[in-house]
Amino acid sequence: MQVTDATRDYLVERGFDPKMGARPLRRLIQDEIEDELSEKLLRNEFGAGDTVELDFIDGAIVVQTPKKKRKSRRERQILQIRMINKR
Repeated sequence: MQVTDATRDYLVERGFDPKMGARPLRRLIQDEIEDELSEKLLRNEFGAGDTVELDFIDGAIVVQTPKKKRKSRRERQILQIRMINKR
């Protein structure tokens, strides 16, 4: 699981109360992360071995798979050469 800095900042800011300690943090994680993650798992939006990313976008925590970095042209050429050499 990857957690962006924006998400960490939000959890730290909203999840601590001097009187209640970290109890609000537990509730916040349950309400904003666990519920959405569970729903997406039930809908098969994530598969075995997938990395899940928590990001804070437009005032809400979003559970998603991270966008894959596109390979450079050179990396694609190297992969093509390796595939040809395996034949």
